[in-house]
Amino acid sequence: MCNLKTCCCCFSLRAGALNAAIFTIVLGVLGFIPWVNTAIDENKARNNKWNDEDLSTTEITAYVQVALYGLWIVTAVILLLAICTRTRGCLIPWCVVTLIMVVIAIWGIVITIMQIVDEDGEVHWKAWFSLIISIVVVVFNFYSVLVVCSYHKQNMNEYVV
Repeated sequence: MCNLKTCCCCFSLRAGALNAAIFTIVLGVLGFIPWVNTAIDENKARNNKWNDEDLSTTEITAYVQVALYGLWIVTAVILLLAICTRTRGCLIPWCVVTLIMVVIAIWGIVITIMQIVDEDGEVHWKAWFSLIISIVVVVFNFYSVLVVCSYHKQNMNEYVV
């Protein structure tokens, strides 16, 4: 794995890891809120009907996304605290959850590309906007994982020597 010495060529790895944690908290909250709203709306729609229906695919997806974004926010807070207290072991959970979120985002990018290709002639700007934002977020998250892992390695070397 790549071992970085600085973040963005001018910041320390610690500053880059702090920025990654703060960015993750912001992204997590921005992703958490709409999925909670979707889960609530789907639950209300299901409960307003007289017959007992199973959970819809949208409702299940909303619950899973709420759990994932919640976990991502928690691990970002743990990452933030670990960086501030210089605790090495608490950096890895954030890396694992972020890589899971990156895989899910890549899956979303593939779905969006398939939707754009399947459109007959007219492509809506929302699909392109979603695609561009998703690619930027995936690249930033992957780079952030590299920064945090390099920071983790740097701290391990300082404590071992």
